[in-house]
Amino acid sequence: MTALLTQIETAMVEKLRLALPGLQVESYAGQLDDEHAEWLRVLPCAWVTFERTTKTRRIGRRRVLKAVRFQVLVAQRMLGPEPAARLGGFGQRGLYDLVESDVQGALIDQTLGLPIDSLAPGETRMVIQGYWGNEAAAVMSMAFGTGYIETLADPTAQAAGDLHTVGLSYTLKPGDDQADAADVVTLATTTP
Repeated sequence: MTALLTQIETAMVEKLRLALPGLQVESYAGQLDDEHAEWLRVLPCAWVTFERTTKTRRIGRRRVLKAVRFQVLVAQRMLGPEPAARLGGFGQRGLYDLVESDVQGALIDQTLGLPIDSLAPGETRMVIQGYWGNEAAAVMSMAFGTGYIETLADPTAQAAGDLHTVGLSYTLKPGDDQADAADVVTLATTTP
């Protein structure tokens, strides 16, 4: 079974791709750390990543209620004067609109078909803005929180053992519940 965090992140990426076809959306994989700033070629774009568990509370012997937070980072090119990336202009949507209207509008109150609480928007902040060579861009992030119940693995549960013996009983006379013949097959064990 895939971890619920993986399912949430994947579903957020897919929801944003469907809702915002003009935005390249993917899971964050260190794009901002790329020394060649290749991410500038695909602007505007968005990246989704898990940030942290914000709260846990035990609600049973093996059940925990978790509150978690994801971040959606949105990057936009700066055309013209610096505020244009944030405010819009020069024929492009501003970063504020992309984050607060488009991304928030696509994700707010969504459960993404998963057993989680509806996504709730959190803090928004500027991550970075500046120049990379001759290119200028700005990146903002918006937090989305949710919660779910996690069932913890039982440490006392034992894995099913290997099959060593198979027994077969044959009833030749219909109607009596007596086995008329039996076979027992013992499987050879292999040592690693």
